[in-house]
Amino acid sequence: MNLKYYQPFHSGNRKSVSPPLEVAENGFKAWKNCLVGYFIEKKLPFSLVNNIAMRIWGNRGLLEVLANEKGFYFFKFSDDEACSNVLEAGPWLFAERMMILKKWHPKLILSKDSYSKIPVWVKLFNIPHEYWNEEGLSHIASAVGKPLYVDSLTESMKRISFARV
Repeated sequence: MNLKYYQPFHSGNRKSVSPPLEVAENGFKAWKNCLVGYFIEKKLPFSLVNNIAMRIWGNRGLLEVLANEKGFYFFKFSDDEACSNVLEAGPWLFAERMMILKKWHPKLILSKDSYSKIPVWVKLFNIPHEYWNEEGLSHIASAVGKPLYVDSLTESMKRISFARV
């Protein structure tokens, strides 16, 4: 970076700056394909989050992972489609902890929302084969909460040692 000096405005003892709108518009370009994430519980070490994210999203267009001191992680993607695909394919677990993801936008306030409900993946073991269908799994999973989805291996019955709901 080759920084320049711009004269601030003086109002009494205060100084203020007012960069032109195009400065923000140019800055926006660097962040437009970015997801911002955090963990509901205690944050994980950056190196672990970086390794997991690169492993699961590297082939989906993830370019870079960044973090700040408040436990927010920034995932920069190659394009908007890659960013949207990852966001829509969630929820995502990192070391068995739920990562809450949001699309970055200008003036985003980094705050951790409070949740009364969150989606979680549950493994259901010892399911009788006759209940290994949409209706049967729905009944069984309802004991835990409102069932939303099953993973692809459960749906295709490629792994029948447990159902992931």
